[in-house]
Amino acid sequence: MKKSKLLGSSLIIAGTTIGAGMLALPLASAGIGFSTSLIIMLTLWALMAFTA
Repeated sequence: MKKSKLLGSSLIIAGTTIGAGMLALPLASAGIGFSTSLIIMLTLWALMAFTA
């Protein structure tokens, strides 16, 4: 059975984008402080978990 090259390449691009975003989180949140960024991330996590 042929595997879809479009699906595979889309997943690779999505994984690369998510990985780059995870590496940029500390730099983006450095200006607001650890506790504030932790509260924001936990709030967003709860919102995404609730609406999923």
